[in-house]
Amino acid sequence: MPIVLGQTQEAIDEKSGASSAKPRRLWDEARFLETFAGHADPKVRTTANAIVAWIKARADRAVFNDAPSFGSIGPEFKTGDEACVPMRLWTDGSLPVCFNQLKRTSVFAADSARQELMDRLNTIPGVMIPPDALEKQPYIRLAAVSADHGASFLEIMDWVCGKLREASPV
Repeated sequence: MPIVLGQTQEAIDEKSGASSAKPRRLWDEARFLETFAGHADPKVRTTANAIVAWIKARADRAVFNDAPSFGSIGPEFKTGDEACVPMRLWTDGSLPVCFNQLKRTSVFAADSARQELMDRLNTIPGVMIPPDALEKQPYIRLAAVSADHGASFLEIMDWVCGKLREASPV
């Protein structure tokens, strides 16, 4: 039997990344909410709907990702020359607060401003953001803020929205 030296086309494609490109999925509000429609916990469904409605009502625009497996929606606010997305809601039920993005805005540049936000979030039962998260993106579980259908969380996000608007009126 002859021995063949070299690479197969499959190996060449894999090495170049041609075959490893994952299919993208364009998320939108309908697809996003459809993911939560079958969730076992009605409070989580209601909270996801409330957060999406809040984003549509308060943000300059809603931003979605294009990942194949998990979708996200976040509120985008214009802050000077940049846009800031202070939080995102993911279809896996995670809710990261983007201190790393807030840090780049004038109103949340100081550690004390982000600390105030962290302190407010930590008053929600079931939420415990660690002290070292002021420059990171700590995750909160959607189930943790669902006890009151997200009302406490959204009141805090109203406060964030107000601060961002004060610094950079639209």
